[in-house]
Amino acid sequence: MEFIRVARRLGFSPAEIAELLRLEREMRCQDARVLVSRKLDQIRGRNEDIERMVQAVTRLAESCVCERERLSCPLIDALLSGEEPAG
Repeated sequence: MEFIRVARRLGFSPAEIAELLRLEREMRCQDARVLVSRKLDQIRGRNEDIERMVQAVTRLAESCVCERERLSCPLIDALLSGEEPAG
């Protein structure tokens, strides 16, 4: 079914897809809108998390000054410290 394929590509779980199909059968458009709005909020939250990760890894990469005579790698040291790079 095309509906399921599209919904999965948009990130809906099997349970959410089943719920959307049920709501469609029961003609409960407003409830479907609430479910889709919640999904949108989840996606936006994940997007914000990913953006924070991109920024942190970018700062980590930009702070790297690899020198042959060093005994340890600054990137690995930063990760081992458990602290996110300042930025």
